[in-house]
Amino acid sequence: MSGLVFERDTLIVPALSPQHFRLWQETTIAPLAKIIQSLRSDPSRLDEFLAEYDAMIAEVFDDNAVHLHFLMTRAIKR
Repeated sequence: MSGLVFERDTLIVPALSPQHFRLWQETTIAPLAKIIQSLRSDPSRLDEFLAEYDAMIAEVFDDNAVHLHFLMTRAIKR
C-alpha cells in the first residue's frame, strides 16, 4: 500500500431540528428503521432510544443543519 492520505471534513445536512433529521433517517436508513420497528412493542425502550438518538444529533446540530464530521482515508493498493 502506498500514497496513504487522511483528510477530515464535514458533511452538512440541512434540517429543521434534530427530530426532523431523525425522521428523515428513519425512512432512508434500513438498519435504523429495523431497530425502531423492533422496539415498537416496548414503548419505554423506544422512547429512551429516540431520546438518546435525538441527543446525539443535537450535539452536531447548528444553524438549521446537522454537521457530520468524518475522516476519509485513501491509499493505493499494490
